Amino acid sequence: MENHTKLLARLTDAVANCPEGDKAVAFSGGLDSSLVASLASRMNQRITLYTAGLPASPDMEHAEATAMELELPLIPIILTEEEVIGAIPKVVR
Repeated sequence: MENHTKLLARLTDAVANCPEGDKAVAFSGGLDSSLVASLASRMNQRITLYTAGLPASPDMEHAEATAMELELPLIPIILTEEEVIGAIPKVVR
């Protein structure tokens, strides 16, 4: 089995083995989060996508466009520049 096939099989198993109930996906609209969201959706799991960023940023716009393409609900969390700057010391050490 090729590496990409093994990876897809493992990822599919991980998504399939999530506990029952509603799911949340931290969603950037990039390859990783889009793949997880798409797999969960195809397995008829109830998922909601969440993305966080500055208003009208390219990242937020990309996440919104990808969520629409996947036909999945997206809850954007709009941050201020002050919130982002204030979080830096907490995440960068």
